Amino acid sequence: MKMSKGYDRIVDRFFKDICFETNEKINRYYQYKEAVNSAFNRIEGRIFVPDWWRSEESVILFLLEERNESKIITDICRAPYVREGLRRISSGLFYEITSVLRVKRTGKAQYTLMCGKRSLAKYVLNLYRRMVLGARTFDFDNALKEKYNCAFDQRIRDLGITYDDAYRDIKMFYECDETHDQRMYAKFVFADFIFLRDFINAEKWIKKINELCIQDPLGLELYNSFWKETQDYINGLRYRITGKEHVVVNWIDAMRYMEQDDTVFIKHIAQHGIMFENMYSSTPYTTATMRGMLKGKLLIDDKLYLENVSEYRWDTICDSRLISVLRRYGYSFMYFGNKFLGEVFENPDLNPLIHMVKDDSYLPSPVLQFKMAEVLAEANDKVFCIVHNLNETHDPFDSPFVKKKDASEQDFATTDKRIRESLCYLDDQLEYYAGVYNGAKRRVYFSDHGKLLPGESFNIESLHHVVFLVTGEDILRKRIRGVYSLIEFSAVVRCLLSGEDIPEKRNEALAYIQMDDAYGEKALCAVRAGETDPHKYMQYRGIITDRGSFVRFAYGREYYEKDGVGVDLSEVDQDLIVRLKNLIGDKYINIYKEKKYRKSLSLYKAINLAVGTKGK
Repeated sequence: MKMSKGYDRIVDRFFKDICFETNEKINRYYQYKEAVNSAFNRIEGRIFVPDWWRSEESVILFLLEERNESKIITDICRAPYVREGLRRISSGLFYEITSVLRVKRTGKAQYTLMCGKRSLAKYVLNLYRRMVLGARTFDFDNALKEKYNCAFDQRIRDLGITYDDAYRDIKMFYECDETHDQRMYAKFVFADFIFLRDFINAEKWIKKINELCIQDPLGLELYNSFWKETQDYINGLRYRITGKEHVVVNWIDAMRYMEQDDTVFIKHIAQHGIMFENMYSSTPYTTATMRGMLKGKLLIDDKLYLENVSEYRWDTICDSRLISVLRRYGYSFMYFGNKFLGEVFENPDLNPLIHMVKDDSYLPSPVLQFKMAEVLAEANDKVFCIVHNLNETHDPFDSPFVKKKDASEQDFATTDKRIRESLCYLDDQLEYYAGVYNGAKRRVYFSDHGKLLPGESFNIESLHHVVFLVTGEDILRKRIRGVYSLIEFSAVVRCLLSGEDIPEKRNEALAYIQMDDAYGEKALCAVRAGETDPHKYMQYRGIITDRGSFVRFAYGREYYEKDGVGVDLSEVDQDLIVRLKNLIGDKYINIYKEKKYRKSLSLYKAINLAVGTKGK
């Protein structure tokens, strides 16, 4: 199935049409890039850091001084919007170059030098972007000819257009004193949102451009004409999707069940569609949840922990429960999202009904939503799409309206504020794109697991209770109160495709939960630094029932929770505890034998505990 480039061509043509007075600056850019490359090559031979390299501006000027090209950078930096961008970027560049020269003396320069060159390349591209934008607009056709036909998502990565760019441009717009600079930054922000495929905010900024640029009727006509063409294109997508039997599954990463109350659109779906009030993730992190959903199996009991995602290929899941259900009802399969998980779907040729699209892990959600809408519009056959919304609800909780997260943000209040703002942003985008593919047969919104905020103690409700909602054609309001697990995802999908009612599960209202020990360095460092409750990363087995939840950790601790609150075990019916223990079993992963978990031992040492050795 070919990916559409229809809107990419519209955007490219717009940028080409509004490219005025940029040729001279584009030529300067190429001269500058050549001079920088030449200067940087000469730097490789140096083995000391001159004292006067304590100034970031001096670093940039030094790169060009021998070719007398410093006038280029000086001229470019006269504009305040370019000067501000240079200050930010040169700070990182200064750090990289001084690191290169410092390490050179120790004989370990080669790897670090490569990092420095990458930083320099990023600097040049970002400076180019500011330089061309500062000339009133952008021009990819002339300035980056070798990239003119590249895929849209590659262009985003190359030019560094992210949520952070939009945030900084919005900030600069409101800090500008001069009307000229405000006009320029309004165009910056509009372009950012066009690249991000955030048409909600693009519309707000095209209105600002109309207010600020009233004395430039020719420029306004081009902008307004482009915006009308954009709206026509989106309406065309909506029309072509309507009536097709597609199923769209929005995977919202790390959203807790309780966070529905902070949304408008998702909450509306919960009130008017099918809502699972007690859906639980079998494991509180993404890759394990994905494997459990596809195969309908448990992490420890079914030894899914032995299957590293890096080794997890299509031939291991092509006969999974989910794919079998889709094949039975004639659906092709597509995944849009996390590059890491995308490796699972790397071989679509094994089955003609299966297709996959794989993108960068940190692509913003509206980019993925738009790309999926284009695919759905072009598809003639029935498509089952999973789009993985990761960037906004998973750490670092990005959006265009929150400052990029830094290492100092470890307190509860700051993190909670970021989460709420980014979730509201995603909620708006999901509502907008639901209007684009509203004509699809079914739409599912679910989260794969929850999370703990800084300072929060281990809590089953926060980690495992997830959102699961269904809406679409002929879907009536319904509450399913029985306890469900995400490993039953395939059974729910089968009911949705066949038109069967989803059972209430009045008998055996329980869900098993299992967690292995953390083995990644990032998690272990967080525990050692005391930044999180270590139990979040420790191996346990548990069960969730309609009466309460029970967990037993590998090192012996037992924990009971009712209505999201931990309860002293002495206050719980002991016959119930015995029954729950028998249900969950006592099989644990032996981290002394499994090579994968060697680093996990330090997790227990950090809190002076010994882990049991049960397991096979």
